[in-house]
Amino acid sequence: MLTQIAANKQALTQLSATEQVSEMNPNAKPTGDFPASDALFDLQFEYPVGVGGGEAGIETDGNYIYTAKWNGTGEFYKYEMDGTYLDVFTITGTNGCRDIAYDGTYFYGGAASTTVFQMDFGTATMVSTFTAPTPCRAIAYNEDDGLFYANNWGSDITAFDMTGANQGSFAVGPTGDSYYGFAYDGYSTGSPFLWGFAQVNNLCELIQIGLPAGAETGITFDMSTVLSAYDMAGGLAIDNNFVSGSWTILGTCQNVNLFGVELTEGTGSTYCDASTTTEDEWIANVLCGDIDNASGWQGGVADYTAMTTTI
Repeated sequence: MLTQIAANKQALTQLSATEQVSEMNPNAKPTGDFPASDALFDLQFEYPVGVGGGEAGIETDGNYIYTAKWNGTGEFYKYEMDGTYLDVFTITGTNGCRDIAYDGTYFYGGAASTTVFQMDFGTATMVSTFTAPTPCRAIAYNEDDGLFYANNWGSDITAFDMTGANQGSFAVGPTGDSYYGFAYDGYSTGSPFLWGFAQVNNLCELIQIGLPAGAETGITFDMSTVLSAYDMAGGLAIDNNFVSGSWTILGTCQNVNLFGVELTEGTGSTYCDASTTTEDEWIANVLCGDIDNASGWQGGVADYTAMTTTI
């Protein structure tokens, strides 16, 4: 485990270009210890990477976890949601993809250039590309407004739409810099926020940024304080399908682990959404203890969480 900034930099400078497997901002500087929030960030899981040698970006579609190889030729790695490594696949034309974003259908990423890859991970194909107004290393997708947020290390964080049209930007800092991963948070109290995974402090710092103005909120967290092993910040994502009743910040320390920390309470995927307009599946009868409640479509669409019984 790398535990000192000086040791990190000394070790990295000793690696040749062909040996280096973690990607560090060459201009990154230690910035002192930051006060960590104790209201969030309970460690939910920590899994070792399946391959290493350049695993840096990360994203999930709620069914699988995917990582990207920053120094490869279009390789992506697939995991079960419990961290079990499954396989590697390659998408032609995506060499050097860093962080990854997901819009509910396709995955997106860039190789620290203005070209954004739109990818179908199910078929392992490139769907299309478009040009962003900024080089894209860290990237996130805001599903509420249909916007991406991206930057390259310490460049301005820029919002843009699916056509690549610039929708505004803001500077990094004063704490966050050297970003490798972004994730959009429309779920926490006071949201929307953008979370960044920054190579500052011990090189793996979570930073919360308010949207749309782009000012840091002052909430930060040093992942080295809870992980059993760590390295430089990689990609970042947020999903609610890891721990029941919780939104999880999913991240990776490059070539070391896949981790999840608690973001906020929230529901995961549901079996069947109740509807008064669409005849779909429903529970015909709830029978438990003293509860004996029949229902049908339009005949009792409701949750039964207010009912209690003694068994």
